[in-house]
Amino acid sequence: MKLKFIIDLDYEKVMLLHFLRNDQPRMKPLIDDWLARGILPNIKVIKTSRLEKILDELIAGDFLILKKYLVSTQKSYQSHWDEINNTFFCTTEKITGFSWKHPKYECVVSLYHVGISNWGGPKIARIWKENPFTMRKITAHELLISHFFTIFNSHYIYFKISDREKWSLAEIFSWCLTGLEADMIKLWPWIMVHEKYPLNHNYPQLINWQKKIKNIYLKKQDFESFIEDSIRIIRKYPY
Repeated sequence: MKLKFIIDLDYEKVMLLHFLRNDQPRMKPLIDDWLARGILPNIKVIKTSRLEKILDELIAGDFLILKKYLVSTQKSYQSHWDEINNTFFCTTEKITGFSWKHPKYECVVSLYHVGISNWGGPKIARIWKENPFTMRKITAHELLISHFFTIFNSHYIYFKISDREKWSLAEIFSWCLTGLEADMIKLWPWIMVHEKYPLNHNYPQLINWQKKIKNIYLKKQDFESFIEDSIRIIRKYPY
């Protein structure tokens, strides 16, 4: 398996349009900036075709200004990720007992998005502004979310839970692997204790589940029982 860092302006546009139309809270700082700059009208009333044109112009303008930094970051991210690429993918398979679905994954070095996962697909995104070392853990987190959906949809689809619940489990699954596994922590040894299994993040609605599932993970007999027990937790203790 291999993670390749790429620049993809079409992907930037598709994801911006998706998040804007779905009123994602993550977009608020960006929207506030665009409104302050007078380059974005009221997105709730503007037609999609007009919004797409505005985004095309915005992305092209930002890329023109930031291209050399984006390309430099792309190279730096790739170089530093390559140091852990094989270990990360192999360690994940060893821990979970499940193979990765795709032979190649892509990470868009993004102008706008701090982190975007994928529900089983091979493409994620990470913001261009990070340190090439410290970007590792969250990049791994986004990849692991995709891996969780592959595992769930292949082996646990008979558990009838909502997409929101599956996403919640995917987030917690990723925190468990990146912060509770010694072999994983070796790949980002600089993180502080509170960063290993963070409880201060953008999804406070997950914290109660996160605390309960951490205990299940630390006491698990095998990975399959961990997933099944975690599903029972979210059924027993709804949002």
